[in-house]
Amino acid sequence: MIQIIANIRSRYRWALLAIAILSTATALLIQYMLFVQKDDAHIINVVGKQRMLSQKIAWHSNALITETGLDTPLHLAVLEQAIAEFTAGHALLVQQQANGGYTYLNDKLVSYYFSPPVNLAQSAQAYLDKAQLIVNNRNARTVDQLFHVADSEALLKDLDGAVTLFEQHAQQKSQLLSYLELSFWFTTLALLLIELKFIFRPMEHLVAATINKYQQQKAQVEQISHYKERFIARASHEFRTPLQGLVN
Repeated sequence: MIQIIANIRSRYRWALLAIAILSTATALLIQYMLFVQKDDAHIINVVGKQRMLSQKIAWHSNALITETGLDTPLHLAVLEQAIAEFTAGHALLVQQQANGGYTYLNDKLVSYYFSPPVNLAQSAQAYLDKAQLIVNNRNARTVDQLFHVADSEALLKDLDGAVTLFEQHAQQKSQLLSYLELSFWFTTLALLLIELKFIFRPMEHLVAATINKYQQQKAQVEQISHYKERFIARASHEFRTPLQGLVN
């Protein structure tokens, strides 16, 4: 009986361990999904902000060239801040890892940023250089340095394309993680079915067989005890009759 209990306990522990491992893996995967989605949302927000900053840079740069007066220091301060934010955002988006790969750019985005016909990294840097030149040449700004609508709209269109690619990239990762979560879920269900078939049912059969065996043994003991009682009663009767005859 002790061996049976030990066998059941061992199987039950293995079943619980397998379920615990899969449950932990699923929980970790969900946490990773939340982290990735949060990170992707931040990156999409940054690249979306680049569009607004590009227009802000163009407007304040042109204001510094065409306007004079008390607002010049304000235009200059806002322009310098916009250039700094655009530069920081661009640096984050094209950030590289130690192995040379890009942290946030997939193959499509790498081509979009660094290869013709778009080459967004180059056009964005040229845009920033032009604005920085306006900031530096405080006493020699000319009309030739004006940001034209066509240039600003071209960069805005390219940045819109980058936002779209980043959103697609985020959706692909979310879809992949969703598939992984489903696979973990189906694996957990499959494991439960396997445990039901190869652990819990054999345990049930083993317990039932053991109980049946002990019931049979109990019935045999009861039958032997019954035969023993009948034998003793009959023997007592056989001994008591002659004794009564002698006494009488």
